[in-house]
Amino acid sequence: MTVDHIVPHSQGGTDHEDNLQLLCGACNSTKGTNTQAQLIARLKEQGVLDKINGYNANQDNKLHIIWNTNIDENKPMQYDKNRYKIHALPHPLVFIWILNPLVIIHELILGVRLPKVTLIDKESCDPLMERSYVPCPHCETINDGRIWMKAHALGHWYGFVCPNCEQIIPCLWSLCSYAILIITFPLWYFPIRFFRDRWIVKEKARLAKVLERPLLQANDVNWKLIGTFFWGGFMWLFMVVIPEVWNVMNGEEWNLKMLFVFGLPFWLVAGFGWGLWMHIIMNKKGKKRG
Repeated sequence: MTVDHIVPHSQGGTDHEDNLQLLCGACNSTKGTNTQAQLIARLKEQGVLDKINGYNANQDNKLHIIWNTNIDENKPMQYDKNRYKIHALPHPLVFIWILNPLVIIHELILGVRLPKVTLIDKESCDPLMERSYVPCPHCETINDGRIWMKAHALGHWYGFVCPNCEQIIPCLWSLCSYAILIITFPLWYFPIRFFRDRWIVKEKARLAKVLERPLLQANDVNWKLIGTFFWGGFMWLFMVVIPEVWNVMNGEEWNLKMLFVFGLPFWLVAGFGWGLWMHIIMNKKGKKRG
């Protein structure tokens, strides 16, 4: 069970105990930044309640959705295109991810993945970060995308674990990552199969801790700071420091000018630019209809 704010922070809710309730992880994720009444209205508009066995609320108005476990997985999940903008192939932003060679570091080393399908709520006026959702094709739960952000954005080499059915939500691989995986296939195939079940167990435990905390708000994330020191610093280490260490191990002298005069400032500025772009994109507010 997870702690939910009956009236979300984004709508003026507080952390007072009268505004808190217990929900299962799936209900909490689906409720997102809505009130309970808004959630039920949204599910009715989408026709999602037709795919749910039922829902009930006790005298304290605590909601629990009983998800249908008899979904036909041979039929692709249907999305309300009037409500959501669908980011999936061949969407241009998804193509950029697939074609970007720098994504190799994110995917293969850090485990940062992009789900095959992301839904953007077109009817919400919240920042993009707070109206992005990741659907699970197995149980058809629509999960809040903030579950897999910030500290929990790392380590998803196998994909995302759905909070409701605990199956793997499929994610994309970039073309460059695919090429490396094909070439190195004999090196990783058996270890990956061996560690998969262990990874899932640990990921479930990590996911439970994430769902116990309030979901991130757009103002909680300093993208410029993250971009400058985390992204920029990591790229400097990977693209400049490690090659320089390799050269020294092969008998060359340290090139301090390349390390600190050219390399470090370049990647810190590049990281700041990336963070600024993320700040603009993630804080872009939607246009509420009507």
